[in-house]
Amino acid sequence: MFLKKSFVVMLLSFLFYSQQALSGILIEPYLGFRAIGDGERITTGTTIDYSYQGPVYGARVGYQTLGFMFGLDYSRSTFNLKSDTTMAGVTVKSENDYSGYQFGAFVGYNLPILLRAWAGYYFDSKYEDKDGSNTGDNYTGKGMALGVGFTGLPFVSLNLEIRRMTFDEFEDASLLTNRTTTLNGDNRLRSNEIILSVSVPFDI
Repeated sequence: MFLKKSFVVMLLSFLFYSQQALSGILIEPYLGFRAIGDGERITTGTTIDYSYQGPVYGARVGYQTLGFMFGLDYSRSTFNLKSDTTMAGVTVKSENDYSGYQFGAFVGYNLPILLRAWAGYYFDSKYEDKDGSNTGDNYTGKGMALGVGFTGLPFVSLNLEIRRMTFDEFEDASLLTNRTTTLNGDNRLRSNEIILSVSVPFDI
């Protein structure tokens, strides 16, 4: 009887401390590069195609337990936005420097095969023109993400993330106009992004 009680106590203690070891606050700074970024808007008689690349940095902060993780994700980026505006068969090319941020929530799982995967939803995203005659013009919207990370190296995770954004508001910040327009249907800016990054997941 004594041995049985001792075994039960030891088992419960093991489960408790194992759960404690697998639980904690997650702080994961990351640095990466938006290798692919492209988007499109279609207005009456006009098609605008976008492409952009540039560095991305940010952090995921949350909680993880028994392999599961969830929390908030915030990132910032700078990039050169190239646009091809086609109207009546004529294409006009332009380039502008942009900066932006994406803020949202994520949930994921640490797989037992040196991989981790997560999904995210960005409820606040903004890309703003930083130079030229359109300085201050910006797009705001929302989006989703899917990511996978390789954790076979000490301390770091090598990550591949796909983000799909939809921007449904455009602000013309010029002194003459200074108005915000709601974008509907094909007039919304839809973008697809592939981000390669290195992160350091701290569990405290």
